[in-house]
Amino acid sequence: MGRPAVTFFFLLSGYVLGKSLAKTEGHVLADAAGYCVRRVFRLYPAIFVTLVIASVLAKFYVVPGPSSEATEWFRLCLFKATTISSLYDYIGSFRLYYLRLDPPLWSLQVEFVCSFLLPLLVWPTRRFRVARMLMLGALAWLKIVRPGILLGMTVYLFEFYLGYLAWSFTASVSKIGPKKTMWLIVLSFFGTLWWMFFWDRGGVGFVSIFGMAVFLALLGPCKWERIKSILQTPVLQFLGRISYSLYLIHFPILLICFSVGWGRMNPGWGGSQAALAILLMMLPISMILAVGIDRFVERPFNRLGHVLSNLLGNATRSISGKTATPG
Repeated sequence: MGRPAVTFFFLLSGYVLGKSLAKTEGHVLADAAGYCVRRVFRLYPAIFVTLVIASVLAKFYVVPGPSSEATEWFRLCLFKATTISSLYDYIGSFRLYYLRLDPPLWSLQVEFVCSFLLPLLVWPTRRFRVARMLMLGALAWLKIVRPGILLGMTVYLFEFYLGYLAWSFTASVSKIGPKKTMWLIVLSFFGTLWWMFFWDRGGVGFVSIFGMAVFLALLGPCKWERIKSILQTPVLQFLGRISYSLYLIHFPILLICFSVGWGRMNPGWGGSQAALAILLMMLPISMILAVGIDRFVERPFNRLGHVLSNLLGNATRSISGKTATPG
């Protein structure tokens, strides 16, 4: 379920960013500058701290031998992390060029690229529904064809823009009654799962992506009170708050728990016993670190980003206003 989870993450990013972009005041330069500052301060400080921790932990990793039960992919992740040694390697890792210290950060590469490009797609089309549909069609075509002008991470702009469209239908979805909302949420959720397993064979095709978008659009202004109350329980609210930090830090902790718990102690466990032991080690450590990163890194830098965004926006509007005034 890795690919569907990441796809939903991209849709959710587009949904949340669409809400943020709707608050802009129409001054393109000031809005763009403030938006970019907020995104950098929202995403990168936690990444930086995670990579510092991963750099230290990598010195203690143990690469399992070919005869171990670890998969080749897992062995390769451990080996690549131990090859980070030169200043050039560290610089490449901290600017997200190399992903050897924390492979899941590939999705943050996509997040940076697509979240910075998304305003260029949203602002020109947000007042015209036909333009929005045409933009979505163009992005779908580019995702299928992948011509030379569209390379790498920008193919995921389709998911980001579709997430934004899911948010743009909030007013319409809010008019649906509670009972219809309940059935539509159930159908979109289980229908998407069924399609992914039986038609996409575990992958994520266009039908699956649209199914996720419909589910997200319904869940945003949720009129189904029972599911809404479940999602607002303290445990899920807590997991929601630390989810970004937890996503960043969990893989380096998994690698060190494997190295210490299996690679060094070598208790002789295999299969499910070893996996369960490593999981029980990894989860509490990852949760504690995620809470710390959220409290002392994410939230303070997020607030700082908003302060700097406001200052930069005001300065930009002031300068452009003076420039536009005849001498």
